[in-house]
Amino acid sequence: MEWEIYPTPVQSNLGLMLVNLSYLNEGKVGDWPYLNWIRVLYDADSQGFPTQAEQHELEEISDGITEQLGPRGAIVGRLSVDGRREFFVYSDEPCADEIMATLQERFPARRFTRRASEDPEWDVYFGFLCPDAVQLQRLASHKGMQALQEQGDFTNIPRPVVHAAAFTDESAAEEFGLFLEAMGFEITTQEEVENEEAMRPFVIKCVGEHPVDVVGIERFVMPLFQKARELGGEYGGWQCSAVIVS
Repeated sequence: MEWEIYPTPVQSNLGLMLVNLSYLNEGKVGDWPYLNWIRVLYDADSQGFPTQAEQHELEEISDGITEQLGPRGAIVGRLSVDGRREFFVYSDEPCADEIMATLQERFPARRFTRRASEDPEWDVYFGFLCPDAVQLQRLASHKGMQALQEQGDFTNIPRPVVHAAAFTDESAAEEFGLFLEAMGFEITTQEEVENEEAMRPFVIKCVGEHPVDVVGIERFVMPLFQKARELGGEYGGWQCSAVIVS
């Protein structure tokens, strides 16, 4: 399973969303048309997230839901915010009442609420639980940063970083090239790929000297990603070698 956690605003609060992204491509949309929502309250820290003392029992609650579902469904996401945890469960039949009754019996000191509704197209999963394109790019970049740090990389040190993007038409690619130059990047490749199946045949690669820590990602990676999207293109990501200082 491909679980990702990311911060998300919920009304006036900051929440943490944990979502199983493996269903983006291999969903159970046809098999599990019902959404079951289970909420449980917890003792919160100053940010509204569960205290360390609460973590173990909250995991037991999650495991209990999974065990009860078996092959009939699955937890696809959970939201922690403002002293409550909300589980989002898709299943073949409505089962929120059944789940809550079992949980209330097993954890009598807890306060649970529940709701079930039809969601055959998984609108809540795709529209609320899953990160949007900007958040997905930020998550991917942070994964790259963390992989470098695990090698001993000092990601705050500037180094040559290669970026790539692809576009449907030449004019968009040229405009992106001007944007790159204005940001101080050197274009290394600008060509049309000879492939009839390529949806975006106009490819640009560039290199720039910058850090790949959180600040570097926000200052350099995200603007390229957003500009490529604005022009109808697709940002292809970044690559660099690890910088290890002995």
